[in-house]
Amino acid sequence: MRYSLSFWRWGGLPLCVWAWCIVLGQAETLVIDDFADPDPAEHFFITATTGGSTYATQHAAPESHVLGGEREIVVAVNDADPSHPPLPTSASGIFGFDEVFGISVLQIATSPGPGATVTLTYDGSDAEPMLADLTDGGTNRGFVLRFNSSDGGDDSWLDVRIAATNPAVGTASLREPHLVADNNGPFDYFLPFTDFDVADAGLFFQQVDQVVFTLNGDNTPNADFELDLVATIPEPSTVVLGGCGGILLVFWGLFRRKRQTAPGS
Repeated sequence: MRYSLSFWRWGGLPLCVWAWCIVLGQAETLVIDDFADPDPAEHFFITATTGGSTYATQHAAPESHVLGGEREIVVAVNDADPSHPPLPTSASGIFGFDEVFGISVLQIATSPGPGATVTLTYDGSDAEPMLADLTDGGTNRGFVLRFNSSDGGDDSWLDVRIAATNPAVGTASLREPHLVADNNGPFDYFLPFTDFDVADAGLFFQQVDQVVFTLNGDNTPNADFELDLVATIPEPSTVVLGGCGGILLVFWGLFRRKRQTAPGS
């Protein structure tokens, strides 16, 4: 099929630029976990008493889905309020892995009572420890958490904490927790490496043998969320795609100007 010059000016070229920008925005993503495993879905009920009960499970998965080939998830129920009497206090909820509208997610749903803290650890297996370059050759600049939805429960935000270990340097953590605002729809949340308490973040994240994500770290009751992806990226995709949107506007302006100044126009 042949296309006229006007097609490339008014339709084809901008569409090609837009497609190229989408590829650019995702080309450097280093997946830590896309929650495609386990398959079929698994769910676990949260039931605990004051004093804390911990639920832990490990999943071995292809490294294309889970960095290091193994995920450890811990759901800890704790009632840290000193004003509460030392009597059993119930907590309830569910956590697990499922597909929502074709998207694989980690689901967390908690009810009133002691808050539940979710910890995801990636450090390889006992047989094959992990040593990963989270900068992906120096191009990636931070972590991205892709949520399908997030509800911080009794707060208006979800408390997120991250710690990573470089065997030659030690452990670096976020200088302070990030507070992710409630959102009922899909969204990306970016956490730059420069927010960690380490002098040279770019060098530090080139050799990491463990990374730990703590969600709802302040034990807030009623916290619910669906997490679709954990990864590292060069910069937020919205910035990249926003820049590409500017490129499209430049193309549009140039072609429109050409058409207006052409003979007989």
